[in-house]
Amino acid sequence: MSQEKQNNELSIENFNTKVLKEIKSKEDEQLQIVTDNPYIEITDNETFTIAKKRRTNYVTARTSLEKEKKAVINKIKENITVPITELYNEFILITKPHEEKQQIEVKRWEDIKEQERQEKLQIEEKRKATHKNNIKLIVSAITEEIKALDYKGSLVYQVEPILNGEVVELDKFEEFGTTLLSELE
Repeated sequence: MSQEKQNNELSIENFNTKVLKEIKSKEDEQLQIVTDNPYIEITDNETFTIAKKRRTNYVTARTSLEKEKKAVINKIKENITVPITELYNEFILITKPHEEKQQIEVKRWEDIKEQERQEKLQIEEKRKATHKNNIKLIVSAITEEIKALDYKGSLVYQVEPILNGEVVELDKFEEFGTTLLSELE
């Protein structure tokens, strides 16, 4: 039964347009027109009249085929293309709401992750700005101390980075420790 059903199924791959009723006999008809109207060399008025008649038969055959072609294509659109389009639109409507719902959830999660990323960036920027600002404060304080020194005091003065009244180590400034060191030199 399933083998029989498979043989009766129509697919695009095994679809043969020549079996359509509208197309089936067209090739034979055109070949018959060529057979019935062989080429004739014009040698006099009689052969000229015959040649014109045969040319008219060819033109009539061609133009009638062009009209039929348009009609068949319109029937195909009406009976195949439009229904297939509608059917596929129905198929799409099955998954589309689920796709949209899932997209909303994906977007929600992406927004959360973006917010987390922005928060991390802000924290990192604040950390860097704090280190840079503290370095400026230390350098400014040391510069003022040095300006206030007399000659005798300058001979014994030792540079010590002091922040908020406490001596700070360079490693407290993480990657900016070398920046502080170069500013103090």
